[in-house]
Amino acid sequence: MQNKLQEARRAVKAGSYAGQLEQLPWCASCIQEGMRVFAPATLVTRVAMQDTFLDDVHIPKGTVVGVCTHSVHANEKIWADARRFNPMRADLDYETSEGYVAFGGGPRGCPGKHVAMAICKVALPLIMSRFNLARLPNQPPSRDCKKVPKFVEWNVDGIPLQLLPAGSSQL
Repeated sequence: MQNKLQEARRAVKAGSYAGQLEQLPWCASCIQEGMRVFAPATLVTRVAMQDTFLDDVHIPKGTVVGVCTHSVHANEKIWADARRFNPMRADLDYETSEGYVAFGGGPRGCPGKHVAMAICKVALPLIMSRFNLARLPNQPPSRDCKKVPKFVEWNVDGIPLQLLPAGSSQL
């Protein structure tokens, strides 16, 4: 997959690429899929403005309702093979995808989502222009590492990988 990030390496090599951020679709897909698999927020809360029913559950007006971001992003009914990192999956848009809530959603969604995406679109090409990412030697795949026992499945010791100089053949 990293070979597809050549768009990032070319953009950085060409000099200032701030005006080209929209022309880095693979980077945007990798960032959005990364935020789907490892959501930066774990819980989105709202207050019910009126009595309502969610399926067969009555939710009285004034009730604080929490939505576990990780559960939505790991829902196999919404995302096929949900636990697999796949930047090529369809409907990966932080503003329009129904099952994508990394930034919350609607008028009360994160006001800094566009800034966050812009920063990631600047940072990822810079990282990829200098390094290749590789699994640490003798490190089990991320899915087999110890997880935080809460709402999320974040690895206790982060995402185990190493940075190798760009052009390295140790992948």
